[in-house]
Amino acid sequence: MTILKAFKYRIYPTAKQTVLLNKTFGCVRAVWNHNVEVFNKFDKNQSEQLQSLTSTQLKQKFDWMREVSAAALQQKEMDFKTFKKNYFSKSRKKKIGRPSFKNRDSNQSYRLPNQKFILRENTIQLEKIGKVKLVLDRAVPIGCKFMSVTISKNKCGQFFASVLVDCEVLAKTKTGRFIGLDIGIKTFLTGSDGFTVENPQFFRES
Repeated sequence: MTILKAFKYRIYPTAKQTVLLNKTFGCVRAVWNHNVEVFNKFDKNQSEQLQSLTSTQLKQKFDWMREVSAAALQQKEMDFKTFKKNYFSKSRKKKIGRPSFKNRDSNQSYRLPNQKFILRENTIQLEKIGKVKLVLDRAVPIGCKFMSVTISKNKCGQFFASVLVDCEVLAKTKTGRFIGLDIGIKTFLTGSDGFTVENPQFFRES
């Protein structure tokens, strides 16, 4: 059995790379907002409907979009197509609301497919960005298939890379045994068989 699992790492871009990353966030945001604008202007009473431009057409229209990864723009275009599919799905139990515009003050992100990045021991190479310093606090298991990476920036200006992989998982055999667990403050975890896990107190250590 295989499962999709994400490994999130803190990355430290240089000043030049930070500029390029912010430009990429802005461009994918523009692709999304363009599709939202066209979507919200739809009027069933009009004979001619406004058609949204593809990411390729947007790059031809706006020169500044050519500075960033074309794959990032295409992925955001695919995201909106997925949204529309879910929005109009008749089998969906809970209907989703209309799309909203994204702004530069919210959390920023963009995604790249597996061909457009390379994860190494202490760097990650991103298309149009280059090698970015990365803190690999836990390694991706050997044999996993890389699917995509999502680069994000939070409101504190910190950058992250979330690597999505397809992993093989071996199912545990059932033993018929069970245990009760109690979560506390002094002792983080206590089992009914006497097993304990001490409180790591990460906040106090920090």
